[in-house]
Amino acid sequence: MGGFSVSAILHYFGLWGLGRGMEFSDAGRYFLIQGLGVLLEHLWKYITDRQVGGVIGRFWTFAWAIGMGQDFLDAWLCRGLGASLLYQDKFRPSYLTLGPLALPSA
Repeated sequence: MGGFSVSAILHYFGLWGLGRGMEFSDAGRYFLIQGLGVLLEHLWKYITDRQVGGVIGRFWTFAWAIGMGQDFLDAWLCRGLGASLLYQDKFRPSYLTLGPLALPSA
């Protein structure tokens, strides 16, 4: 749980770095809930003596990563991360594969 807590705090400060306030409830909750998922998997293995895996394991993973990730993604997008420039154009994968055709025309 300590690793998930540190991850929550680091992502919390990532929101702060966008300059539009901080919101621990959504971003922090996502990472802390991942720790709960690991604990539930451990409980499942303890009770059934089987790992979470196969098709059910994939659905389990998708439910936690995608289902619980909506709050985290919303917190980042509401603060402008979706419109920010994370990489310079010359380092974007689309530019590296398509060249200048990948750049938007101004």
